[in-house]
Amino acid sequence: MTDIKKTREWEIFEYIIGVQMACILIFFISFSLGKSFSSILNLYFALITGTIGVVAAFLYKFLERLLNQKKILYIKIAYVIFPILVTAFVLLQFPHDPYSKQVAILLPVIVAATVLGKNGGLFIAFLGSAFLTLSSMLFYHEPVIKAFEQNLILISVMFLMGWFIGSITNLEAESRKRLQENLDELQGEIERRKFAEEQTFKLSRIVEQSPAIIVLTDTDGNIEFVNPQFTRVTGYASEDITGLNISRLGSEPAEFYEQIYEEVREGKEWSGELLIKKKNSDSFWEHTYFTAFKNADGMTTNFLKISEDITEKKGLQLEMARLDRLNLVGEMAAAIGHEVRNPMTTVRGFLQLLGKKELYSADKEYFTLMMNELDRANSIITEFLSLAKNKAIEKKMNNLNSIISSIAPLLQADATKSDYNVVFELAEIPDMSLDEKEIKQIIFNLVRNGMEAMEHRGTITIKTYQDAGEVVLAVQDQGKGIPDDILPKIGTPFYTTKETGTGLGLAVCYSIAERHNSRIEFKTSPDGTQFFVRFKDSCEAD
Repeated sequence: MTDIKKTREWEIFEYIIGVQMACILIFFISFSLGKSFSSILNLYFALITGTIGVVAAFLYKFLERLLNQKKILYIKIAYVIFPILVTAFVLLQFPHDPYSKQVAILLPVIVAATVLGKNGGLFIAFLGSAFLTLSSMLFYHEPVIKAFEQNLILISVMFLMGWFIGSITNLEAESRKRLQENLDELQGEIERRKFAEEQTFKLSRIVEQSPAIIVLTDTDGNIEFVNPQFTRVTGYASEDITGLNISRLGSEPAEFYEQIYEEVREGKEWSGELLIKKKNSDSFWEHTYFTAFKNADGMTTNFLKISEDITEKKGLQLEMARLDRLNLVGEMAAAIGHEVRNPMTTVRGFLQLLGKKELYSADKEYFTLMMNELDRANSIITEFLSLAKNKAIEKKMNNLNSIISSIAPLLQADATKSDYNVVFELAEIPDMSLDEKEIKQIIFNLVRNGMEAMEHRGTITIKTYQDAGEVVLAVQDQGKGIPDDILPKIGTPFYTTKETGTGLGLAVCYSIAERHNSRIEFKTSPDGTQFFVRFKDSCEAD
């Protein structure tokens, strides 16, 4: 834009200079045709006048760029006065030279018309006419009417030149003004478009770098655009998913999504949690926000879906709920466990005493059955007490591999008796602060659960290794895996799928892990389940 403006200014500048040079050329011609040209003094005068004219023209354009409009007007007036003085000097020096008079009188008219426009040219033409008339009256003693008639042709030429050149100057000035306005308007439009492009670029970068999943669909739910976060989470590239209806990715039926579309078409907004399938067939939970995307006229042209992956958050909520239940049960165990066990011990003692009397010898098997059931109830209470958060434990530096090795024969014997096999893969790990009895209990519980998960034969694999600064105990079975509907209930006290189970085995494992500042994770599939107990290296209790 600046280059265009400078080019236009230079064109105007060349136009002004060209007119000024034409005026100077006319001035020289007047002297070349006049009889006074033979004088060396007149030649010098002509050359000096021409040089001053050219310098004045360049000086005028230079100052015009630096000064304001008011000062420029003063310069224009001074610039017009200069040829008037030159013309007056010539006419006074050569009053009887017709060529000097006829041509020199036109010089200020041309200059005034090119600088001040039509009004300025006509005004100087009027002054020139008055000057010619007065000079004829003074030098030739002619009456006013006759003096005017003698110079009528020259006066007419002056007015015609003032009007014609001035009109061209005004036309050029108006054209320049309109051009400047157009240039300013164009500059403003360029600035607005540049700003709009910058805003569009920023918005596009926001969408591309947003941690939220953004999807744009048509009003039927067919995908038109997805941002990179969508690809990172789902695994679908933009070209893979474009044109596909968004309901195809959800676990809900298509009718459920149609209800959402209908609400959004009506101008409403919808938000909620959806289970979405990834490209690799995995699923993740997202909190979704559906809204209408409207154009400048307020018409709904698309649907905008903004969502956040809340799988980890949802898992954390489930874990917190499980821990809350575990803590509640632990508090109950600490509060009532001993109170229940004490009367049971008394009852068992009296049953044992009565069972030895001759009077009840015929009912001995009943007494034995009741005592066995009391023993079973006592073992359940013992496990129940293990859930107590404030249970006293005795930690000391020990190696997890050493604990596993100490109970390996028992594990192997128990597995062989049920036609199972136990394999140990123990890597080198550091010593940790552990309660040996509780670690043995967590291993026994996990191995027993693994065996019960396998119908006939199979292998239980016990591993230890280090991963990401943690010591890991892994117990893997070859069962059929854990059903999806049971997964959220894993570790819940008293929940079991076994006919003779108490539902406290895994709950006790989670409680022991919590007391050892560790956590339990698991992976399950139709080929088996693997539980991980991840200990921090220090393994200090809270």
